[in-house]
Amino acid sequence: MLRDIAHFRAHGRFPGPWVFVNAWAIYDRRTEIPPESYSDNPAHPFNLAVGDAAGAGIDVVFCAGNCGPFCPDLRCGINDRGPGRSILGANSHPRVLTVGAVRCDTTWLGYSSQGPGQPNLDVDKPDLCAPSEFREDHDAHTGNSGTSAASGLAAGVVAALRSRVDPVTWPPVHLKQLLLDTARKTETSGRDDRVGYGIIDAAAAVRALALPPP
Repeated sequence: MLRDIAHFRAHGRFPGPWVFVNAWAIYDRRTEIPPESYSDNPAHPFNLAVGDAAGAGIDVVFCAGNCGPFCPDLRCGINDRGPGRSILGANSHPRVLTVGAVRCDTTWLGYSSQGPGQPNLDVDKPDLCAPSEFREDHDAHTGNSGTSAASGLAAGVVAALRSRVDPVTWPPVHLKQLLLDTARKTETSGRDDRVGYGIIDAAAAVRALALPPP
């Protein structure tokens, strides 16, 4: 994918910003081959590739995972649930936006994987939260759930912001910081291991874009 994007950019095809949304996570470290070779290893090839993507001006969004302390997904490993044990691998990468889940009334969803993140990657995870457990008017029979839905919504906000600022002027690291700085505080004035820096606030981020880049 990175090679294709570099080719597209070099030849003027799809030259605009790119956003990667990864609505998946590791449920059980016992499934890694070799065991536990990926979840806290910054030198793993996939974790290196994720860092390369951010370095190439691509915004990378990951869901936090659904292995939180309350009502975790049944696929979660017995030792891969709850605080410090459930945001694994690239979902804990320092250069990605890691998104947990809240209800539309801002209540934290207990299945949302809880920080801290992995010590060899980034312990300050998740970065923020976005709404989940909602339905849409045109397909009200289908629910949007999990941190997957939250990460998709957050990626939409990132894409909308990218329609106003390019990754040269505002590199991914700066846009990520903007979202953290403007996140709506609901549980603490700083950050915590459940909601990160708060709930993503698109309107506040747009207003902040009137300021000079960091």
